[in-house]
Amino acid sequence: LVSSLKSKHSFPSGDSAQAMNLSMFLWRYAAISDFFLTSVFVSGVPMSVILLFGVFVPGVAFARVFYKCHWIEDCIGGILMSSIIHWLLIPNASEKFLDLANHLFENN
Repeated sequence: LVSSLKSKHSFPSGDSAQAMNLSMFLWRYAAISDFFLTSVFVSGVPMSVILLFGVFVPGVAFARVFYKCHWIEDCIGGILMSSIIHWLLIPNASEKFLDLANHLFENN
């Protein structure tokens, strides 16, 4: 019985992680996010946030579960993993990279 539940895909869902990764990038860094953040609001929430985190990311997770590629826990794990990476690691790494770049170019 357990062997029949196994699949070639495993924890975490890479597709769900990439959907969250793309959404976080667009929301935090992309220039197009300024247009969405300032132009359209629904109940005080920017339309980009609703589209990215309320439609796109859950849609990808739903598709992975619907097509039996992953369990829901795999998708939630991928989304959480990507969120943690974006909020904890990337800002620190980008600041250190900018400091290193400034240091290298100041000496030349």
